[in-house]
Amino acid sequence: MSLSPENHPTTAAELIVIIDYGSQYTPLIARCLRDLGYRSESVSAAQCGAGLRARGVILSGGPESAGTGAKIPDWLLDQAVPLLGICYGMQLLVDAAGGKVHSDQQRAFGRDTIELATPDDPLFTGLPRQLVVWMSHCDHVGSLPADLQATAHNAAGVIAAVRHRRWPHWGVQFHPEVTHTSHGKAILANFCQHICAAPAGRGAAKAGREVVLARSALQRVDDLCARLKAEVGAGKVLAAVSGGVDSSVTAVLLARTLSQAQLCCVYINNGLLREHEAAAITAVLRELAIVPQSLDCQQEFVAALRGVTDAEEKRQIIGHEFVRQLEKFAQGKGFTHLAQGTLKSDVIESGGGERTHRIKSHHNVAALPAEMELKLLEPLRDLFKDEVRALGKALALSQRILQRQPFPGPGLAVRIVGEVTPSRLARLRAADAIYLAALHEHGLYDQTWQAFCVLLPLSSTGVRGDRRSQAATVVLRAVQSVDAMTASACELPIEVLATIAARITAQVDGVNRVVYDLTSKPPATIEWQ
Repeated sequence: MSLSPENHPTTAAELIVIIDYGSQYTPLIARCLRDLGYRSESVSAAQCGAGLRARGVILSGGPESAGTGAKIPDWLLDQAVPLLGICYGMQLLVDAAGGKVHSDQQRAFGRDTIELATPDDPLFTGLPRQLVVWMSHCDHVGSLPADLQATAHNAAGVIAAVRHRRWPHWGVQFHPEVTHTSHGKAILANFCQHICAAPAGRGAAKAGREVVLARSALQRVDDLCARLKAEVGAGKVLAAVSGGVDSSVTAVLLARTLSQAQLCCVYINNGLLREHEAAAITAVLRELAIVPQSLDCQQEFVAALRGVTDAEEKRQIIGHEFVRQLEKFAQGKGFTHLAQGTLKSDVIESGGGERTHRIKSHHNVAALPAEMELKLLEPLRDLFKDEVRALGKALALSQRILQRQPFPGPGLAVRIVGEVTPSRLARLRAADAIYLAALHEHGLYDQTWQAFCVLLPLSSTGVRGDRRSQAATVVLRAVQSVDAMTASACELPIEVLATIAARITAQVDGVNRVVYDLTSKPPATIEWQ
């Protein structure tokens, strides 16, 4: 459907329209605008008919290169509609104006510092001259046409922001919508307020993030319960629970909405859990007053993964096996729906957009079988992790549950690079338990968003008892994040890391080397696979 005056006869002129070119971060643009109190709608370039009425248009990032992929609609470039190009969107603006976009060694991922050339620019009103921003691009602007001027550069002189000399068109090479860009939300607010003159609603722009989340969560609880009630009707729901915050919030929403006869929660022990994880899950569910059916499927999952080394294949096998075991349990019991704690980030990374590339198949999204007997029920599918935690707080879940660190559905299978075997699982469990215990001991666990070990299929030379040894390598990973869309490595004290490395190599058979992963997201993902 194209946006046009007919489609939005009274409200379209108040919208900020986001043209989605396939960026992983496009939904974050809409979320930022929503937090700021501005109304937006995401569309594809093909949906932008010449009758578009909007206060402003944001061109998202994307995985393609300017000149080879999608274009900005020609008619839009001839209008006085304010435009903001983000990353690939900026490159499209430059290309359309006759500038040059290059793909070479100037690619950048993660943190960068830029300096504003024109701090009085309305896009940067009220901001410091230097900004820490988050980059994710393989191409960069090489030269500008006469109609465009550079308004910011990084230390290497690469153009980080541009402005049209005649039209209200701006571009930024970085991503203001991600939490790791300092003042990113202020940049989007400046575009909406000072450039688009868009009306903000309910004073959300003045509220802090936690206030906005809490307000939205209270409104969402009743809405989600109503939608669940309407969708399930007189049906019966089988809910897959893991003890994590996502499935816990899903289970509590269902328990609040449905009768006891309509809901059955199931926990699957897939043999891919951390040490003592089963007991921790039981404690969480007991706190939620949920008594799940427990299915011991350890042998089935580990056997299905035998000989498999490819990460995507592992995820597909685990997704299929989950559904197979749940449908096997459900057979003859009258279940109509399968409920999961799927999040927006799961959908995005699984390639859930028109032009969005698949980063990895989440077992609960792209790894599901094409044909399923049960209808999927995913009430959190449009929310990010911090929004789910706020929802859990509104549902009165304890902090102990809400602050549980994320643990992937495929479990340790995606933290073992290469084949998953019982001996490698035991080795990783032991190393991971030492790592997490040390973080607790030194008061560092709560300072990380997610911390875990990875086992590599890489042996290295070592020495034990004056003898040569060949043993495996363990990677320590700890990151800071908000919504899992971007992440930065935690700078843990070197003396603590040295203590952890010494303990792992001394206590875990078959490991003689420990390294620390300092890579941000992007270019890496949080999990290794």
